[in-house]
Amino acid sequence: PQYDEWRFPDGHSVMVLAEGRLLNLGCATGHPSFVMSASFTNQVLAQIELQQHNDKYEK
Repeated sequence: PQYDEWRFPDGHSVMVLAEGRLLNLGCATGHPSFVMSASFTNQVLAQIELQQHNDKYEK
């Protein structure tokens, strides 16, 4: 249901999944975009913490 197919006169065809969007967002049954956004936000916050307070952590 999440694909479109175009057939050309010479017989070949092209299938486009999820209207050309990211498959994990367009065709996913799990991970809504909010969950992915929250995960990326947490990763950025952790990187900022490590950059600003790197002396608190072991290398």
